[in-house]
Amino acid sequence: METRLDKDGFESLYGNLSYQNKVIMKHLDSGGELALLWKNSITLEVINYTVNHVLAVVTEEDCFKWFLTCFYGWPEAQQKEKSWRLLEYLKTFVEGPWRSGEANTKIKLDRAVANKDWIGKFQMSIVLHLSTHASDHLPILLQVQSFVPQRREREFKFEESWLLMEDFQATVKKAWDSELVVEQVLASTLKKIQVCGSYLMKWGSARITPDEEAIKQI
Repeated sequence: METRLDKDGFESLYGNLSYQNKVIMKHLDSGGELALLWKNSITLEVINYTVNHVLAVVTEEDCFKWFLTCFYGWPEAQQKEKSWRLLEYLKTFVEGPWRSGEANTKIKLDRAVANKDWIGKFQMSIVLHLSTHASDHLPILLQVQSFVPQRREREFKFEESWLLMEDFQATVKKAWDSELVVEQVLASTLKKIQVCGSYLMKWGSARITPDEEAIKQI
């Protein structure tokens, strides 16, 4: 982010934030600094930086590594070539997934871009633009999150074939009687039904229906 603060001003602000690590890049010809902040829960190693960029490598809990580039291009039109040369230079350090925060676009000053490898790994990540009152650049908050498919809990489904099994009634009675009756009759009944359903799911999955047995004999 572009802080628009001097060193003392930024240190005062930084002390109120829940970020334990920082890198600050001071522009000699501007009224502020650039800063990258991250928490101790993030394993981040800074490779190199200038007043226009920070290049770092982030290691996830599963040891997956990806590159982060915080980039601030030259705003003057005649200096655009310098921005591209710097990006070409940074690319020589990168192998694999790459994420970049970039602020040198007329359409949108502050944005984040990534290559396909990075997007494939962190499908649920989001980028937030935080508010500011002193700069035409917005602080970029990157929330990194992998896509972890959640296994859906199997819903209870009553099988009519259970009625044909000899121990069905005994199983239902055992499940029903296992839950104590409380003063709240409705709550107690609902709980008994829930427990009974769980019993039947486990019991039914371990049984072979008559039709299945007949098929095996054939």
